[in-house]
Amino acid sequence: LDGGKPKTLEEVGKKFGVTRERIRQLQNIALSKLRRALSKKERPVDVELPVEA
Repeated sequence: LDGGKPKTLEEVGKKFGVTRERIRQLQNIALSKLRRALSKKERPVDVELPVEA
């Protein structure tokens, strides 16, 4: 994300003191949240307008 050299899960895990498996789990959670946020943003908004008789 910072434009630097890509890091392995192992390298990131060592930096934060957790296993590469935990980094993989956190990555998947973050990607799911981003996908969910993007899909909500792309859907058209349903707006109910008052109907005049």
